[in-house]
Amino acid sequence: MIESILSAFWFFLPAGIANMMASLSGVIPKLRDLSYPMDFYKHYKGQRILGEHKTIRGLVMGTLFGALTSGVLNQPLILGLLLGIGAILGDALKSFFKRQMQINPGDSFLFFDQVDYIVGGILLSMLHTILTWQEYAYIILVYFVLHLVVNVIGYLIGVRKQMI
Repeated sequence: MIESILSAFWFFLPAGIANMMASLSGVIPKLRDLSYPMDFYKHYKGQRILGEHKTIRGLVMGTLFGALTSGVLNQPLILGLLLGIGAILGDALKSFFKRQMQINPGDSFLFFDQVDYIVGGILLSMLHTILTWQEYAYIILVYFVLHLVVNVIGYLIGVRKQMI
């Protein structure tokens, strides 16, 4: 079981790093100015498609760090790119539904906030690598728990406004 958990962690780490770096890139002073929204300020049914927090900067930085992480882990570059892009697009898709449901950016959307990047990363990575359903289950479990832990730590140190 420990081997399966470590394998899931290792395989999906580029997506986890991509998801984190997309957010963290907004606090890097030189990158703040590159915050053009992925939705190009477009609306759907009276609501912004994605909102201000889903930026081209986040997409580029997340994808770049996903690819870099795969290189460090000695994984194929294309896998890191797919995991990174998938994680960012999964998060963006969830944001679309939050906007349509009139949930404010940053407000909790329990469960979906924890699995959006996981589902996106898994789906795009399937273009390169197909795993067993058990391996996908471990990835979901490991990264769901990690997401919760990282969010709680972020809240406790004052980086996040909400615990979950």
